[in-house]
Amino acid sequence: MTIEIEATLAVCCQDPDGVLEAVYALTALGPYRLEPSGVSVLEDTYYDTPEGLLARTACALRTRRERGNTLVCVKKKERTTMGLLAEREETETPWCDRRFDAVARLLSEICPSRPLEEGLFDPTDPEATLARLGYFPVQSRQTVRRVLVARHRDAPPGEMTAKVCLDRVTYRIMGRNLVHREIEVEAGGGTDAAHAAAIAGLLRKRLGGVLFPWPHNKLLTGFAISELASCGLLRPETFERGLSRGDYKLISRRLAASPRT
Repeated sequence: MTIEIEATLAVCCQDPDGVLEAVYALTALGPYRLEPSGVSVLEDTYYDTPEGLLARTACALRTRRERGNTLVCVKKKERTTMGLLAEREETETPWCDRRFDAVARLLSEICPSRPLEEGLFDPTDPEATLARLGYFPVQSRQTVRRVLVARHRDAPPGEMTAKVCLDRVTYRIMGRNLVHREIEVEAGGGTDAAHAAAIAGLLRKRLGGVLFPWPHNKLLTGFAISELASCGLLRPETFERGLSRGDYKLISRRLAASPRT
């Protein structure tokens, strides 16, 4: 288990992809050096019981496919600190039978679930395996992620201070794609979490009003978007032009009124 600490900024303007490209081109930000660390495509699927037991206990179960590899992750005890940072416990492991036993035990501690019978783990089909435990897909999305490694000028050589993730998130809503852009600043292992907040603050100072704090994780954001679209509160043209600042306010109000986790 690790503790994940991050600050998230939503990107909203006429050219949000251009903003992400501009940030990826930065080599320094205040006292931090920035180094590009590649691009990846993340295919994420989240699961819950039909009754939504994980959501009720502020937990999440995710499989992630990246570069041909599959990971399974359990997140729990998410909370917001310092008014900006999200902190949560996270257990992530490769999708394989000898590692999955620990994940299954962790899930059984969170909510009642059926034991996985011997020989029913499928190394090629996470959805079928999780269904045998009573968990079913509740959200799927694709994220194109560009990563910058941030190093403070006073950090020891080679030590990562934070990871800046530039995310283009595509949700499939009512048969159509809707894109959300955000920047996650994740505190590096063993470093002061305040660096994540500091880097987020420097980005906002540099780029002005196109960035704003977004204290909602991607799972909840997708739930709210789906609910608003199904109620007709997100107009059809939103799927063409992208989310506006007004749309983000609507999403925040929806989550405040009926939080899922």
